[in-house]
Amino acid sequence: GLLVEVDQRESFALQAGQAVVGNNTSFRDGLPGIPDNMSFSRELTSQGEAFLNELRGSTRLPDLVYTFTIQIFQDGPRGQGRLIAEASTSVPVEGMSDDLDIYLLQPGSHPGEEPQAVASVYPVFTWEGSPRNLYRIIVVEQTEGQTAETLIQTALGSNPVLQQNVPPGTTLPMETDGSLLEFEMLDALVKGTYFNYPSSGGARRMQPGSIYYWQVFHLIRTPSGTESRSSEIFHFKAGDSFAADSVSEDELMVLLEAFIGREELERLQRGGFSLASLNLDGEPLTGPAVVEALEDLLRQLDEQEITRED
Repeated sequence: GLLVEVDQRESFALQAGQAVVGNNTSFRDGLPGIPDNMSFSRELTSQGEAFLNELRGSTRLPDLVYTFTIQIFQDGPRGQGRLIAEASTSVPVEGMSDDLDIYLLQPGSHPGEEPQAVASVYPVFTWEGSPRNLYRIIVVEQTEGQTAETLIQTALGSNPVLQQNVPPGTTLPMETDGSLLEFEMLDALVKGTYFNYPSSGGARRMQPGSIYYWQVFHLIRTPSGTESRSSEIFHFKAGDSFAADSVSEDELMVLLEAFIGREELERLQRGGFSLASLNLDGEPLTGPAVVEALEDLLRQLDEQEITRED
């Protein structure tokens, strides 16, 4: 609907055949080559007031299509003069945003492929997207007779159970007061592009040999409520034994990236870095112990039990 109407208070005159060309900068002082003063009045419609209230301090417009119309009247203002020219243009804000898409990274792969085994009972989930966005992550267990899509859509019908990395004072689009369904392992809100599977509270422990599906949703606030854009679905298999002798280098790199950041990791890799072991409090760790140590450190960072100096 109509959000705002802006009217020019004073009239201006053009000579026959006179053209006016300008941009946002030159129009600040009026129309180029026109001596008449320019000032405007603005009036929000009731829909415009509701629209501003729904933004609630957001710094970006909701992902909608916005239409701007300019009208020129002769011999009087809007409602009195004669309409002699009109031009409109539409701007799709969604098409201008590159941070809406989500690409899952770890753990797992597409359901059409063999499920990858993870070496830890508390995996770190990572995806590509904007770290500024608020996401919802859902993990469900494979259930006979049910598709991954059906399980996840059913889980979306209730509120999330917990939140992670969400700054204090953030206005959430929904409460985190839900409860997990029988097949549901995790349902959480998270700010950023990774999630540490909690070791206690709010999530169920994974069972060795079971297959799990997960999906991430980017939550988008609009004047009419909250919409979401979804990622693809990945699946993975909880390893038959979480005490495996080795872990994949990809899994370690994902954890390190979450811990020190992509830029620092790439700098180390350019210098020939490879991780053979981790020394923690004087104790050398290798294999799955490194994974568990990094995941525990990430959990402590998220829960602000420890801090990291840049």
